[in-house]
Amino acid sequence: MWEALGLSADEERVHELVLARPGLTTAELAAVARRDRAATEEVLRSLDARSLVTRDPRRPDRWVPVPPEAAVEACLGPLQEGLARARALLPGLIASYSRGREGPAPVQLIRGLPAIADCWAHLQRCARYEVWQFDKPPYVGTPANQAARATPSGGVVYRTVHEESGVCDETMPELANRSRRGELIRVLPDIPTKLALVDRQWALLPATTKGDPPDALLVRVPTLVSLLANLFEACWRQATPLVSLPDRGGADPSLRRRVLALLATGMTDRNIASQLGIGLRTTQRHVRALMDVLGARSRFQAGVLAAQLGLLEPGEAVARRRNGARLTPAQKDTQVRDVNAQVN
Repeated sequence: MWEALGLSADEERVHELVLARPGLTTAELAAVARRDRAATEEVLRSLDARSLVTRDPRRPDRWVPVPPEAAVEACLGPLQEGLARARALLPGLIASYSRGREGPAPVQLIRGLPAIADCWAHLQRCARYEVWQFDKPPYVGTPANQAARATPSGGVVYRTVHEESGVCDETMPELANRSRRGELIRVLPDIPTKLALVDRQWALLPATTKGDPPDALLVRVPTLVSLLANLFEACWRQATPLVSLPDRGGADPSLRRRVLALLATGMTDRNIASQLGIGLRTTQRHVRALMDVLGARSRFQAGVLAAQLGLLEPGEAVARRRNGARLTPAQKDTQVRDVNAQVN
């Protein structure tokens, strides 16, 4: 019974001795219990604090029990108070339990750039299959974000559609690095919004078109995520693959691109050299390198392939596309991989 009121085995043993043989001293109780005197003294003080035993008023060196009915009430008081406090906490605990079973909020507001960057890096680390992204200026990068993108989990496929305004000399080196790591990159003149989709389970997108500081929405609702995935797929089909053409000899990539643009117009090597103010042999070396990378057998074919792979400005591409058959999206991706393999 006393154990139910919180007494230890030692306390229960000494208390029973005091009940059976009231009026013994500490030393006598220790001898009967076959315990150390100091340990017995400590147990008696604990029983005294619980109002189970007390010192004999006439002989303070001796111990007598408190009447059991009073002792039990004294022990039950704190227990009943604790039980009442626990009952008062019960509604809050039930509410917390229910919220935990419901899972995270279907749409969560992420406030501020640091929190958004952390969330995006975390989503990339959690990815198991695919990461899709709409990206456009202004760009916000953090070390954690770059590290997560640079070291994706095995088998994770990245597909990114960039807005044309963000593809320039400053961003091309980074895009080329990502392409070499296996990321599939395409370009559209305009994309509707920034967006990130992970494994078709989570979507991260801006909460508003303008915000200072910016906020984002983390969406977990399957229907909404599916709609955003369909939007991405539609834009992906319309976008043009981006292929980087770095020079193995260390030449200026922008010069290589200008040579390609003039080659696509049908200019001869001599006219290209004159137009760019470079030597004929230099021009011929660039043209040959471009044809090798594109897998073209002729200058004309090089222009057609460059247009189909999105390596030309829109005006230049239109002229060439009229002369060559359009590639399907799957054929484009295959050609992009082949070109990147030759470049790298």
